[in-house]
Amino acid sequence: MKWIGQHIWDYISRFRNDIYLEDIDSGTIASGGNLGLDSNNKIVKSASPSGSIDLTSEVTGTLPVANGGTGATSLTDNSVLTGTGTSPITAEANFTYNGTAMSINALTSTFTNATASGIYIKNTGNNANGGKLYLENERSAGVDSDVAGAIVFNANDDGGNASTVVEIEGKLAESAHGSEEGAFAIDMLTASGSTLRNVLNAGSSAGDVVDVNLGFGATSTTTIAGTLTMGSTAALNNSGVIQVASQPNITTLAGFVTGSANQLITDDGDGTVTSESGLTWDGDDLTITSASTARPDVYIKTTANHAKPPHLYFLKDKGAAGVNGDQPGLIAFMGDNADQTLRTFAQIITFATEVTAGDEAGQISIEVASSSGTTSVSRNAFTAIGSSSAYQVDTTIGFGTSSTATIAGDLDIDGDAITSAGNLTVTPGGTLELDSTGDMTLDSSANIELNADGGEIVFKDDTATLAKISADGLSFVDNTGAGIIFEGTTDDAYNTTLTAADTTSSSKTITLPDATGTVQLQGENTGQVVHINIQDLNSYIFYMYNDDSWYSAGGQTLAILGTSTAPSDISSANSEYQSRVGCYTAIANCTVKKLTFTFYWTSSAVNSADVDFAFTKFTPITDGTAATITMNAIAATDHNASYTEVKPYQVTFTFSGGNASLSAGDSFGFHMRTTGGSSAQRVIVYGNAMLSVELN
Repeated sequence: MKWIGQHIWDYISRFRNDIYLEDIDSGTIASGGNLGLDSNNKIVKSASPSGSIDLTSEVTGTLPVANGGTGATSLTDNSVLTGTGTSPITAEANFTYNGTAMSINALTSTFTNATASGIYIKNTGNNANGGKLYLENERSAGVDSDVAGAIVFNANDDGGNASTVVEIEGKLAESAHGSEEGAFAIDMLTASGSTLRNVLNAGSSAGDVVDVNLGFGATSTTTIAGTLTMGSTAALNNSGVIQVASQPNITTLAGFVTGSANQLITDDGDGTVTSESGLTWDGDDLTITSASTARPDVYIKTTANHAKPPHLYFLKDKGAAGVNGDQPGLIAFMGDNADQTLRTFAQIITFATEVTAGDEAGQISIEVASSSGTTSVSRNAFTAIGSSSAYQVDTTIGFGTSSTATIAGDLDIDGDAITSAGNLTVTPGGTLELDSTGDMTLDSSANIELNADGGEIVFKDDTATLAKISADGLSFVDNTGAGIIFEGTTDDAYNTTLTAADTTSSSKTITLPDATGTVQLQGENTGQVVHINIQDLNSYIFYMYNDDSWYSAGGQTLAILGTSTAPSDISSANSEYQSRVGCYTAIANCTVKKLTFTFYWTSSAVNSADVDFAFTKFTPITDGTAATITMNAIAATDHNASYTEVKPYQVTFTFSGGNASLSAGDSFGFHMRTTGGSSAQRVIVYGNAMLSVELN
């Protein structure tokens, strides 16, 4: 009982000062109410009668979001708070604001509004700085073409499909430390609806240089509302008029001038220009074309008041040292052949024939097409070649030995020679006159032919006729007393004149015989050829007793000329025998010409013998003294041979050389000997020798 009583006591004691409600339903305290239950369901009075609650002293634990709390016990410094329903508020680690700068570290961030959305970055300070939006790529080590940041503009098409329509992008074009370069581009979606194309592209090609490209596509249009300024100079106004007079760097007029590639532009004189289809330049060739008759024409005109002409220059500046054979210029004249194939019919071509500095020399040639009948090639019409060592120019006219060069007027030659590679024929239409104020010489290494073709060849002194040559012969009829003058073998003051005596009754004819020789003159037999018969009146002409010994005609057995291959000199001891050695002594200066020897021989010892012949000239002693007499050999035809006993023979010796000429008083010796036999041949020779002598 005591325990029950105790229990009752405890309950009574519990409610002594406090009121407890057991099994109370939850509900809402009426506005202005101040009672409530604590955690033991004890009815308590609110400590703040006004209705506010001291969160520090009156609230414990974490106030949930549903109860107006954050649901969080702590929040990260500077983090922006975000809610997710009834879950605790999140302090975003990737979205912070420190009172000065806002930082968002996220793959994407979206700002939306049903009407319009915007981001304002304001600087409210009283300074010159503005708000800034930083897009950064913090890769640990950047590489070329890294994207530093991009602003992308997206929109839905009419089907609700999102598309990127514009993109602004900044790049790290060059990542090398200390040489970093940036690149900037604005791209937009074109009418194709599938590809972003360049609106503006900026990059750097060198230090302190920014290159900018505008637009995309050859037919794109870039519109500038005002004036286009290049550097600090207004270049083009908004009416399209160029403001600068000199525009050397304009490289295209697309859309401004219509025409084909390489056409040159001409001024129409009214502010418009024309792209000339008949005037083109492809970087190498300038072509002028016209379909008009006798066109096109090219004029190089000077209007200055002076005597100087305009110039057309062909310059070969090859950037290297010139060499012989370089061609500084060429003008070719081309046209269609019968197959309508362009061919060169003529050309003017130049050459550098000598390029040594200070001694330069050149060549110019005019060539025309010439054909062999099957093949056409360019051949010389005129060539002039300058000398590198003398101030002279050699020229060549025409090609081929059968070509013709025609001179309409006179030919004036300042030089002194006309040469021809072959035969040179001068054929005038009338009289050919060679008129010289000085001497005239016809000099030929071969024959000189004067052909009057049935007429006369007349020699004149001014108007006086000196002589004529016609079909009748050489005539001096018109030159009274004239004669033919001959120079002798020595060019001196003396000569021979052939003249005719005065003919008083009738014309005379002197006929020369059909023979070679000297004309006999009146007087001392000058020029006469005489024949001298050499024979021994004692019946034989030679008696050759001993073999190898030389014997003389008329000398009988006298053998004093030795046994050598030619007769030896007559010794002083035998000089008295000179009269028996010579067979003819010259009365006057003469020349021995020939000797014909008719003979046979006999012997009591042999019937065949080898015989040698020899001829000599010597000067006999005239004063009875004794002296050696020199025997001079006379060159003669060689008839040395073997001859048989008692057989008829005739041999002719022709003499030549200086020893064949005898002065008056010289003697001529005719000699024979046998060789190769026994010592005593005892050969007796019978016959006669006829000597031909021409008196000088």
